[in-house]
Amino acid sequence: MVEEIARFVLGNASLVRSLKETRHSLGQAAKDIPSSLLEFRESEKDVGASLTTVSEDKRENIYSIALANFRRAQEAVRVLEEFGKLVDGKQASNFKRLRFRLYGLEKEVRKGLDEMGTVSHLG
Repeated sequence: MVEEIARFVLGNASLVRSLKETRHSLGQAAKDIPSSLLEFRESEKDVGASLTTVSEDKRENIYSIALANFRRAQEAVRVLEEFGKLVDGKQASNFKRLRFRLYGLEKEVRKGLDEMGTVSHLG
C-alpha cells in the first residue's frame, strides 16, 4: 500500500524503488524462517482473528493510511526480529536492519505527503 502511495500520489520513482527493494528483502528474509514455525499457526482457532479496534475501520486520509501501513510493517518485522533471536542471531540482525530501513522510508513518505499538504487537502 505504501509503495502505491509513493508511486501514484507522490510520483517518486526513487522512493518506490527503495520501498520495492525493502519489500523484496523482507520477503527473502522471511524465506529463511524455518517452516516448522508455521506449525504453530492455527488460524481457524486464532482468538485474535475477529478482534478489531475502531481505528481499523476508518482512515481519515492518505497520510493516515500510509502511517497505519508503516506501523503494521514495523511491528511485524519487530516480531520476526524477536523470534529470530530464538533461532539465529544473524537472522534477527537482518530483520532489525530492515526494520530501521522502514523507519527511514516512513520519514521520506511522510515528508513527501507533508510537502503536498496531503493531510489538509485529502482529508
